[in-house]
Amino acid sequence: MQSKGFVPLLTALILICTSCGTKQFQEKFQEWFGDDTPKKLETQRLSLFEYDDKLYGAWAGKMIGVSYGAPYEFKYLGEIMEEGVIRPWKPQYVENALQQDDLYVQMTFLQAIEEKGIQITPQEAAPYFAKTLYPLWHANDAGRRNIRAGILPPDSGHPRYNPHANDIDFQIEADVFGILCPGMPRTAVNMAKSFGVLMNYGDGLYGGLFVAGMYSAAFMETDRIAVIEKGLQCIPEKSQYAQLIRDVLEHYRGNPTDWRGCWTMLEDKYGSTDLCPNGHNQPLNIDAKLNGGYVVLGLLYGEGDFAKTLEITTRCGQDNDCNPSTAAGVLGALGGYSRIPQEFTLNIPLISDRIFLHTPYNFTTLIQACRRQTNKIIQRYSGYIQRLGDREYYAIPVQKPVAPRDLEQFTASMRDGYQDEWARLDERRSKGLEKTLQNELQKAAPGWTIRNCGQAINPGLFPELADRFDVFVTYPKSAEVPCILTWQGALTEEKPVLHLNVAASSTGATKNWRLRVYVNGTQLAEEKVSQMGDGIQWRDFKYDLSTYAGQTITIELENAADDHYSIAAYWGKIEFIE
Repeated sequence: MQSKGFVPLLTALILICTSCGTKQFQEKFQEWFGDDTPKKLETQRLSLFEYDDKLYGAWAGKMIGVSYGAPYEFKYLGEIMEEGVIRPWKPQYVENALQQDDLYVQMTFLQAIEEKGIQITPQEAAPYFAKTLYPLWHANDAGRRNIRAGILPPDSGHPRYNPHANDIDFQIEADVFGILCPGMPRTAVNMAKSFGVLMNYGDGLYGGLFVAGMYSAAFMETDRIAVIEKGLQCIPEKSQYAQLIRDVLEHYRGNPTDWRGCWTMLEDKYGSTDLCPNGHNQPLNIDAKLNGGYVVLGLLYGEGDFAKTLEITTRCGQDNDCNPSTAAGVLGALGGYSRIPQEFTLNIPLISDRIFLHTPYNFTTLIQACRRQTNKIIQRYSGYIQRLGDREYYAIPVQKPVAPRDLEQFTASMRDGYQDEWARLDERRSKGLEKTLQNELQKAAPGWTIRNCGQAINPGLFPELADRFDVFVTYPKSAEVPCILTWQGALTEEKPVLHLNVAASSTGATKNWRLRVYVNGTQLAEEKVSQMGDGIQWRDFKYDLSTYAGQTITIELENAADDHYSIAAYWGKIEFIE
């Protein structure tokens, strides 16, 4: 039977067709009614042996690059590093990569994809990002605070709520999407967008899409210029980011040996365009565009030589550990692990079983996880594995890069217009976070309330943390103002005991916090909760409340700073026992 809604719907479609033109109508029809059922497409071949070499090369390059530039991060602002500054490389330096945010943040993304699937949405990705406890800065930090406070994506990355929207953050952690999608740039970009909007917008987002596109292309291409151009096709042509990359390409084609001249061109044209609150009208420039230009400058003028690419990209300054990390990762994917000089890779096998900080992965399990997801992605879009002779190959669907349809740009006028909004942002976040924490605390400790929780780390309920389930994390509001958990109610007539199972976070300058217990405003106890050595040490405290049996009382638990240094408190149990 014909639906009653069919005629009005058909009428609406006809009106749209006549008002917007046939091509736009087809696009709108596909957007509304087109499904995502995979279609069998033309395929391209990549041997599994070559894929593995490039997969290893991408991650090894990323690790080497960040370790190479780590000592010089933001020490050269608006100036080229002088000759002779860079220390001679030693194989053991690569261990530095195990604690770098360039790697651990995107491993959070990988874990989310493993658990939620390759078609993960921003709404599904957000909780994974929000529940991390590692230190973050700039757009990442602002985006995570926003999500925790109920400002959800895409608002969490929008400049109205995130003053760092154009910063480099997503650009340094988008490698994984291109790595998972060899020769499939459209899929890489779609997956990347689900995570990029958590913390960035406009050119900040496009930097990540550009990087993801380059990695995806690097698995199939042999020429670094082709890789850059394929990356460009993944972002809007009229974006400022795309214009900057075209400027670098144009300068290189006219001056293929003058990288310093290219650097000067970028500095003159883009050096003072940073809108970041920390970089605006300052020598610091953490804008994704300029630093992305340094990545491309290094790839071009490095001439495919690994060591030369590292050196040039690092000498450009600004974020000169992240930039060589991205450039070396792309170059590693392009040429493969086997073409990275042995002096750089020598120690990677020696640390392959060591865990990357804040992640469940080591180098070996990272490679395995990427293989699994790549297999799923290729098969999801009708690709397959075939054997030809004595080798196995991926038959990968051919995809044309497609840029986001709508152009987003965070501009100076927007920055000026959002000043009042930004002035109220901390208050809004605090109220939103308190509401979130109150709801989560009820799951961990029913009947308790929370106030004065700080935002320097990521507080809240963690389903699994430090060998415990349902751990509630708090942080002092300041060195002088503790976070307070409160319970009001009537105790039983039996022999009530307050049982606390607590620990101190291993992250921070100090590893101690003060637990203070008050009953009806009178201090009952004070404990120093310490973190000793590696790992988390849980401690049990039991307080006899039989003096108050049968009475209605107020109990307050303080997570207070120790000697003016704040640290997060882990609450494994808050319960009354008899």
